[in-house]
Amino acid sequence: MSVASENPLPAARRGLVIDKAFMAIGILLLLGAVVVVAAWSIPAIREVKAVQSWISAGAEVVHSELKVETSRSDGRTTRSYTPIVRYLYTVPRGDGAVELLGSRVDIAGMRTESDSRDVVSRHTVGRRCTILHDPDEPWRSVLRPQGTPWGAWFAPGVMAVLGAMFVVLPGFALRKKASLQRPNNETD
Repeated sequence: MSVASENPLPAARRGLVIDKAFMAIGILLLLGAVVVVAAWSIPAIREVKAVQSWISAGAEVVHSELKVETSRSDGRTTRSYTPIVRYLYTVPRGDGAVELLGSRVDIAGMRTESDSRDVVSRHTVGRRCTILHDPDEPWRSVLRPQGTPWGAWFAPGVMAVLGAMFVVLPGFALRKKASLQRPNNETD
């Protein structure tokens, strides 16, 4: 059987299936982006904004270390760096005050190695610092405020762009294929 005598229809159907599969993947990516924004990004951004209204208090660092975790996968070694800083701070309570122990460094928690090392070097044991605590729930505290975490929008943004590409590009291909398969009434 020669190549010229093969029926082109199975190849065209394969192309349609592939285009539709890419469109389905794109729709799933778009839905995933919406879920990530709703479940993680919006709450993280709200919490970053809420911290801006918290009350500052003096604190003393009682523990400071850099936690390094190593993982191996597919022959590659990766390391993650987490600053562990615990601090004591005092908040008014009734006629007196209560001393609380905090350990939250920041809201987002997405750090580079150099940022993690910097946090630990600036907050050595015995050092005084200023923290922020929630006036309604004073046991909720943070060592350093921060702006909106870029990761809150980066991951869903990439998912949305890829999803849109996986929907739009195969959609154009399907339209083009459909227009090529339509009979031309002008020549009949």
